[in-house]
Amino acid sequence: MLDLLVGSRVCVLAAPPGAGKTTLVPLALLDAPWRFDRRVVMAEPRRVAARMAARRMAALRAEPVGFTIGYRTRDDTKISANTRVEVVTDGVLTRMLQTDLGVERVAAVILDEFHERHLETDLALALLIETMQALRDDLRLIVMSATLDTGPLVTCLERALHRPVGVVVAKGRTHAVTISHAPPPPGTPPDRAVVDAIMATRTETSGGDILAFLPGAPEIRRAIRVLDRHRSALGDDVVLALHGSLSAGEQDAVVRPSSGPRRIVLATAVAQTSVTIVGVTTVIDSGWARHARFDARSGLTRLLTQRVTQATADQRAGRAGRERPGQCVRLWSPREQLIEHDQPDILTGDLTGLALQLARWGTTNTRELTFLDPPDQSAMQAARTLLTSLGAVDPHGQITDHGKAMADLPTDARIAHLLLRGAVLGAPTMAARLAAILQEGDPQRGEGADLRRRLALVAGDPRRSSASEGGTSGGTSVVDAAVLRRVRQTASRFERLLSAAPGSRVTAQPSVGGLLAVAYPDRLAALDGTAYRFGSGAMARLAADDPLTGTRTLVVADIDGDRKDGRIWLAAPIGAEEIAEFYPITISSRVEPVPDSTRLRAFEQRAVDGLIVDRRPVVDEAAISTVARRDATLALFERDGLEAAIGGEGRAEPVLERRARLRFAQSLDPMGHWPDPSDSAIAAALSQWVKSPTLSRPFGPQPAAALLTFLDDHRLDRFAPLDIELGGSIRRIDYGDGTERPRVRVRLQRVLAVSVHPRIGLGKAPLVVELLSPADRTIATTADLPGFWRTGYAAVRKELRGRYPKHAWPEHPDQPPT
Repeated sequence: MLDLLVGSRVCVLAAPPGAGKTTLVPLALLDAPWRFDRRVVMAEPRRVAARMAARRMAALRAEPVGFTIGYRTRDDTKISANTRVEVVTDGVLTRMLQTDLGVERVAAVILDEFHERHLETDLALALLIETMQALRDDLRLIVMSATLDTGPLVTCLERALHRPVGVVVAKGRTHAVTISHAPPPPGTPPDRAVVDAIMATRTETSGGDILAFLPGAPEIRRAIRVLDRHRSALGDDVVLALHGSLSAGEQDAVVRPSSGPRRIVLATAVAQTSVTIVGVTTVIDSGWARHARFDARSGLTRLLTQRVTQATADQRAGRAGRERPGQCVRLWSPREQLIEHDQPDILTGDLTGLALQLARWGTTNTRELTFLDPPDQSAMQAARTLLTSLGAVDPHGQITDHGKAMADLPTDARIAHLLLRGAVLGAPTMAARLAAILQEGDPQRGEGADLRRRLALVAGDPRRSSASEGGTSGGTSVVDAAVLRRVRQTASRFERLLSAAPGSRVTAQPSVGGLLAVAYPDRLAALDGTAYRFGSGAMARLAADDPLTGTRTLVVADIDGDRKDGRIWLAAPIGAEEIAEFYPITISSRVEPVPDSTRLRAFEQRAVDGLIVDRRPVVDEAAISTVARRDATLALFERDGLEAAIGGEGRAEPVLERRARLRFAQSLDPMGHWPDPSDSAIAAALSQWVKSPTLSRPFGPQPAAALLTFLDDHRLDRFAPLDIELGGSIRRIDYGDGTERPRVRVRLQRVLAVSVHPRIGLGKAPLVVELLSPADRTIATTADLPGFWRTGYAAVRKELRGRYPKHAWPEHPDQPPT
């Protein structure tokens, strides 16, 4: 490999887990003739991996960390003037490239565990390629991966750097690992399945430590509590946890070799790569991992627990074969097919940090840099929109002074903005504590979503014992002492960073919700029934017993779950006044139908990006806009029909009658070009209706008048008259809804002498005549009066002449009554 670096200066090293690449390669470069007195920088994707790798290399040289071998993470640094190998996180490497243009004091950069494809790893590679293209042709680059599929990476590097890339494939020296499967019963939680496997496996093995993989810290805590209840069955075995929220000392204690009792280590993905836990011979793999997935449509990042990939499963199994043969128990069926690899973060993650760093680098076009996989463009647009709202970039995508300050802080974009704005708003301590919780995790996860409670906890006496606050391996309290300790440490560090930031002489500090709104302008949520709606349309819920339930508006900091109905884990309430202060408010009027009524009511509503956050009844109804009135009328029309939309109480009768007459006319004369009486045409007419400036409840005659004009036709009175002369009097014609034959009601005695049946439609359509008794009850219906006199009248006469003896019932109806 050293020979390759002399010629091509770029090398890709592929070696399986346990091959020793992380600790041996940097040490080998110390004697390279081209290094001179410059440093070798190795980037790791995780803080614990960076620290462990540095400690391991220092131990191999029998030196303390910080002498020849040092490390630097965002919250911990051990380097000196003598340091020649510096292990950093990917984020620290990015800031080195941004602030030390050309990295002149660096001879070589190593990107370790590149196969994990973290977002900052891909960004660091893109920045390194451009640095080598433009400033440092002599800079050496080594990309190390645990996968043997190096083809796409080599092709990308050769095309970008216009030089051949050396490739080294190593098999490693791992021992054989026996794979077995023990799927738990369906529905068994991962922590329960792991505990059962531990209890079964420990009795089958005589020695060696057990390493069990779980999705996250909550599952680890639950598993430890269950194992504590089996304390007598565990004998002398020691149960330990390993995850990112533990202190450096607690993590070091797990990794440090032990000659004592057998250890049972419950770990997250931090133990998959770069970290070697000496003494492990058995791996129990739950088969689950937790990933952050960004949804550009909703603007939300959700934590999803998903089945591991085949590559991850292989890496986990490899932890058992580092020193001697081992075994791996997989808690899923061997028939289950795993996908080969995870998608890179650059295709699935929140790209806000990437967009900020690219703006800091001086580019607004991702195509100007070489990425192994181009960033998802919809996510990039969402990131740029957010950065613009935070004031980090201007409308043209150029970074602002505020954006530069954000990029220089060792945290992500939202939290950096929160810290800087918190100082300006006169609340640096609250901002530091809030930012620390958001960065390091919730010390009371699942115990209600109210961030105000977390801030009160962080502000408490840091000397309180872990027993009183609980922990990951014992107490009964809901507080995670390890997370709380990290939050307090990070809060103190943030306060020190803000000590030089410009303050403000504000007289009133913002509330927790107001300060949270600074970092999460896109996370305002309003109560909608029993759930909360975001401006994007996404929905989320609090736990049923959460004290915040029913709060009108929240700013949400932590959410997970599916796209339709996520769980809110952390949030804070925000009032109307602060919403107006921190968000651009749009005020509009709206008129809505009253449920189960033909009446309408008017509201003035305040909205943020379309999300209604406040509604107030309108007092000055004259101020309601024409559009609001029109939309309300259409809504009422769609819900309850034409009569309700016009206002009921008889106002709709002329319109309904005219529509029925037009339907009748169309049925007789379909080519007559009559006005369209369909619902869609009437809805279109209503949408064009301009109302008077005065709102009445229910609406006055204006819509009826407009529709009567729309449905008017001068031919209608001749073709479909309103009434007809029959039996010496004027009778109103009933057209119904226009789909049935028109009819007229008349007492039988009135038409005894009528021998010609009445017709309308210019004589084309006979009316249905409803013949009434002297008591106005229907006794017969006919569309042929002469025929009725001949065939039906006799029966009617026989039935009714005895009931109504005072009325004339002539035997011959063509004779007028006497």
